[in-house]
Amino acid sequence: MLRRSKTDRAAAAEPATPEQVSKGVLVVNDDEDMCELLCRVLQSTGHLVAFRAHSSDGALEELTEHQSSIDAVILDFTGGTATSFSVLEAIRRKPELDNPAVIIVATTTANRVLAFDSGVDEFITRPFHANDFLTVVTTVLSRTPEEREAYRTHQTIAGRGLTDLQG
Repeated sequence: MLRRSKTDRAAAAEPATPEQVSKGVLVVNDDEDMCELLCRVLQSTGHLVAFRAHSSDGALEELTEHQSSIDAVILDFTGGTATSFSVLEAIRRKPELDNPAVIIVATTTANRVLAFDSGVDEFITRPFHANDFLTVVTTVLSRTPEEREAYRTHQTIAGRGLTDLQG
């Protein structure tokens, strides 16, 4: 669930500067109403929501067809995080998709390590405030592809040198 307070609405009314606006964001959500809400929140601050999809197949189709126009993918499947992981892994297996930033929205933090090990750029849990969501999106889009890769590597267990946790 996305909650907006009065301060969230006031902050969301401020348009983004041209440097903050991405080429385009693909919002993927199996709940059409939630997809619309996420798109409106992004658009309210100047982010270009170029594409929408309501299934994993639709997401991959949009990415393949419009790869040069998509900077970021927001994956939010209310049916479970496993679907988000399958889309994320398909994106990371296809180098021709030009390494878009990927943000997974989930209901718990239990899969956070798995998400980073699978190549996610950022992870946010529901419920969240609109400003928190926008901060995550803006932060991820401000990173270069190299910075995103370094961040993902740092977030993984292997990246921190903790490959053997058995005593």
